[in-house]
Amino acid sequence: MALPRTQRLTNRADFLRISQQGKTVGDDFFLLRYTPGAVTNNRVAIVISRKAIPLATKRNQLRRIISAWLAEYWCLDTSRPTDLVIGVKAGCAKLKSNQIKISLEQLFRKANLV
Repeated sequence: MALPRTQRLTNRADFLRISQQGKTVGDDFFLLRYTPGAVTNNRVAIVISRKAIPLATKRNQLRRIISAWLAEYWCLDTSRPTDLVIGVKAGCAKLKSNQIKISLEQLFRKANLV
């Protein structure tokens, strides 16, 4: 399930603001950059480089899994609006969907976003 446009980061200025002013948390599979949101809802961008995951089908599959998890667990909580960029690392390609969800949940807890 794709995230609605209102919950996606699309503006270059927002990406720059998050990379310059935001906090960073990471593990072996993901890198989270986040900052308090400028609007009233959570916004997210999922970044997967071609160098990390060469096959487009795998990149798209990872985007769908991550988007579904975000829509189900994170985007509904608007008590603390947050702008978030999720970077996917190369090791993530070997994980199954339930392992991806567990890793994301642990990372969000580490960043105090859940």
